[in-house]
Amino acid sequence: MAKKYNIKNSKERDLFRMLGNVGVIDMDSANKHFGKENISSLCERNYLKTEKHYGDKVFILSDKGREYTKKYLVNKLYKRNSKQIDHDLKLADKYLEIYSYNKKEAYSWMNETRIRDYFKDQGKDVSNIDAAYFSKGKLIAVEAISKSYSNQTISEKVEIMEEHFDGHCLL
Repeated sequence: MAKKYNIKNSKERDLFRMLGNVGVIDMDSANKHFGKENISSLCERNYLKTEKHYGDKVFILSDKGREYTKKYLVNKLYKRNSKQIDHDLKLADKYLEIYSYNKKEAYSWMNETRIRDYFKDQGKDVSNIDAAYFSKGKLIAVEAISKSYSNQTISEKVEIMEEHFDGHCLL
């Protein structure tokens, strides 16, 4: 028997799509962009779960939420790491910035795994870029720089982005 999912509106689907691509969202952003009632309802229905990050609440997909998202929205989910939540929150902020002004561009967001597959289909090996999205027909790379990145690592990433993308954004 097929599993029935109880997704109530497009805001809920949009949140699943976002979390499938960036892994985490902070409570204030979740409430602002997707509605406090939706967030509470998704937690009650076991689609979302919470974690603490420096005392603040963040939301991630539960197993049920991951299952729905992978089946219907993002076939290759973002591989989140609980040790790099700051990094992932930077990506989430960029995603939400795009989502706020152009949902179609946000829907084109590709996480690192999906970027690798996108370029592999073109016979190219492009990896280690956090995200990309299409804006006005151009593929824009997004890289969240963490404190652990050396200047050489940043330079190498910029070189990859300049070679394979139409533009880039460092966070």
